[in-house]
Amino acid sequence: MPRKILIMHVIFLTLLACQVESPHATTPLVCPGLAPTLPQFTQQISPLLEKRCGDALCHGRPERPYALYAAGARRLDPATLWKAPLTGEEVKANYASTLGFLDNPYPRQTTLVLKAVGLLGHKGGSVFAAPSDPECQAVIAWMLGQEAP
Repeated sequence: MPRKILIMHVIFLTLLACQVESPHATTPLVCPGLAPTLPQFTQQISPLLEKRCGDALCHGRPERPYALYAAGARRLDPATLWKAPLTGEEVKANYASTLGFLDNPYPRQTTLVLKAVGLLGHKGGSVFAAPSDPECQAVIAWMLGQEAP
């Protein structure tokens, strides 16, 4: 029981360290120090996450906590299921969903990266071999508001 209480305190303090970027209750948390932009997400990160994570068996399903839109998996308009690219609205939804997993001011310690490298109970296994994977480095650079290496 004390371990559960400690874990709850850590989660609470982590959330306290984060800030809500708008007054809307559904706005994801983004920790200070992170500067993820929508334009860079649209050009570099969304296509990468669609390819690596948006499969219909993984996060390309609406019931997943981290749900993504991706061609061939999930679309706002089912008639466009296999069409690429995603609509602007779908990319914005992917962006908002992704921001919800940027829960630590250190990109390598965010839930997004820890799960993607298989260090935080990701049922799908490792999406990236390590944080040094070039595509993982692109995600980390995006979180910091930097260009991908």
